Order: sequence, then C-alpha cells, then structure tokens
Amino acid sequence: MKSNLAIETNAQSFFPLLDDTQTVGSLVEDKTCLCISADTPIETVLAMMAHMETRIAAVIDNGNVFKGIVNRSSLLGGLMIHSDFDVGSAIDTAILKQLKASDVMTTAIPFLASELSVHEAAELMTEHGFTTMPVLGDNAQFVGIADIRDLIIAQQSTGDDLMAFLSTKRYTMRSLSKH
Repeated sequence: MKSNLAIETNAQSFFPLLDDTQTVGSLVEDKTCLCISADTPIETVLAMMAHMETRIAAVIDNGNVFKGIVNRSSLLGGLMIHSDFDVGSAIDTAILKQLKASDVMTTAIPFLASELSVHEAAELMTEHGFTTMPVLGDNAQFVGIADIRDLIIAQQSTGDDLMAFLSTKRYTMRSLSKH
C-alpha cells in the first residue's frame, strides 16, 4: 500500500544520517497509543487523552481498520460546530456527554504506509509540516502513530544532532519544502 503523500526525492536530504533499513511500521507497532471506536463519547475521549498524556487518538473499527483521528483541533472544531459556543463563554458540559468521536474526528488525513523507511517517513512528515501521522498497513489496517521525535530518537547515535537541527531549523525546513 502506498502513502497518499507522494515521496519526492530531494538533492539535499534533511535527514541524511537516518537508517534506510528500518520501517516506520516496525518502529511504531509496539508503541502504546490511544485507540477508540467511533461511538466513544467525547467526555471519555478527553479523560483518556488526559490520563495517557496524549494529544491524539486513533479511531478504528472492530476489524482494526483506521477510520480517522481525534486531536485537539478536531475536538475544538467539533465543539464549536455542535454547540452554541461564543468566544469568551464556557462550553456547556452537557455537549460532552452527547457528542461521540465520530462527530469530531478528522477522516481525510494523510498517512504513512508501514513499509516506508524511517528516513522516508521523517522526510514526508517534515516536508508536509506534520509532527504526528497514522501508520497504516495493508487494507488500511492501523499499525500505530508515528511521531517525528520517535523517528529521530530511533537513530540513537544521530538523534541529538538531528533534534537540535529540527528545533532550530523547523521554519526554514517548512519554507524550503514549499519551493
């Protein structure tokens, strides 16, 4: 299965030292991530996200097929759409009991194919401005969530140098990727 983001080869790679042999699927398959069903109440999703100290939840069906994500942006957008929210007012907590993950999840999002190398995944995420992306196997089977920090940390010997590079050059990297 191919990612719906095209891999473009650049003359100068942002990640020249990353291992091209490890796949992003093997990196994330044992990583703990929050998985919920589409009918999980938002009140529960918020409590689980806070407990796990995560900012993203994968929405999957009973067959482990990826359906979308719930993150802070989709939560805020969903709450604003489904309630009489006014800037400066409090959110009616009753809405949290009524809404489900399916009401606020984002479904049209790019993903990483599990067979991509860690290097290719890091390139794609950086070029397109993502810090986290779902990783999918064959038939949209959910494998895990890739985080740019995990991709860099996977490269023990070069991780510190690359993390420092990312933290100081992020704006430049995004700008360069658009030219």
